[in-house]
Amino acid sequence: MNFLDIVNGFVGIPTIVRQGVFNPDAIHSVREEPENGATVYTCCKILSDNFSRLPVVVKKDGEVQKGHKISKLFNGKPNSFMNRQQILALAEWERNTFGNSFIEILDNGKLMPIDAGRIINYEVDKNGELKYEIMTAADPRLKSDHFIKSRWIKSSKMLHFKHTGFIMGLSPISAAAADLKLLQNASDTVNSFYRNRAIIPLALESTVADPKQYALVEDERKQFDTKYQGALKSGKTAVLPVNSKLTPLAVHFADAELIGTMKFSRDEICTMFSIPNFLVNEMDSKQKIEDVMLLLKQTTLAPIANIYAQEIAFKMLSDSEIEQGYTVEFDFDNLLEVDFESKVNAYSKATTTGLMSPNQVIKKFGGTPIKEAWGEMHFMQAQYIPLEQYEKYNQLLKDSPNVSKAKKDNKLKSDEE
Repeated sequence: MNFLDIVNGFVGIPTIVRQGVFNPDAIHSVREEPENGATVYTCCKILSDNFSRLPVVVKKDGEVQKGHKISKLFNGKPNSFMNRQQILALAEWERNTFGNSFIEILDNGKLMPIDAGRIINYEVDKNGELKYEIMTAADPRLKSDHFIKSRWIKSSKMLHFKHTGFIMGLSPISAAAADLKLLQNASDTVNSFYRNRAIIPLALESTVADPKQYALVEDERKQFDTKYQGALKSGKTAVLPVNSKLTPLAVHFADAELIGTMKFSRDEICTMFSIPNFLVNEMDSKQKIEDVMLLLKQTTLAPIANIYAQEIAFKMLSDSEIEQGYTVEFDFDNLLEVDFESKVNAYSKATTTGLMSPNQVIKKFGGTPIKEAWGEMHFMQAQYIPLEQYEKYNQLLKDSPNVSKAKKDNKLKSDEE
């Protein structure tokens, strides 16, 4: 499903959620109810907007390696026309709508996004190496000779981020709908049944008891239909044939009652994308912003970041770097926002416990650092002592009248007796 599919949903056209690779000759697709297009769009936007805020960091034995080629590439200029936010947002958007997103690693070290619709085939050769076939045209549905050319690329030169699947992934909607394929087919059948008016709501009942007069009753029914059917006849007072009356038919189909259950609700779609429901409708939650962002990180973005980090490390870290303990991670500090009061309390505690210097905290709030040397120092309250050296540092023990000041080991007098 692409953006145009979603827009079509708002005007009542059923959208198509494509499964895996787009093939113009054999589209394997499932139907999505158009009234839920807004929820799907919102879920994809939440994921792409928030995930694209996360910087990429390379670590060795837990320490950030500044200036590494991977972090410089993803946090700087991936190519000559896209910034870091755009390339990650695009990758996450296509991963959620197509189930797959692709970024080619060019020979010059830059990154080039590949439209998922242009991946038309793949194969595993005799050496066990995966290759992708890429349509050179922007729109593979065009059939001219110029637009049917393609090229093959090794998987080692392609970053492939996918949803559930083996070689090719499925979008969340496609994966869920595949399990409900039979129900969806039933839904299409029942909906078509009603659209074609294949149901009789009323019957013209005759009170004539003599079967011999049936021909007369049938003739009067036809005249009644001719006289009162059609939009132009609306508003007129119908005159029923003699000895007849209109009787409503109470017809109920079991399949018709399932139509409502076959549609994906907003809550179900949010669950498919692992997004808390209240993020789609902010009126549903009274939680603090830090609680909301922490929940989004733990339940949604952390697993997604792991998918990207593992793929980037697998394709872009050398074997020697992996052996040396290099890893690729996403920094969530920019995402975990809190209100001002909570932020002040947190940084105040970090300063008094020696975790951060005063200047480090001042920079977090955009202030001017302290010029004196103590602005870069770390502070902690003096009464904290190491328990392993209790007798050496305990000031109360030193000031006790039972302590012999002449003894260097600070033993109690009672201990010598």
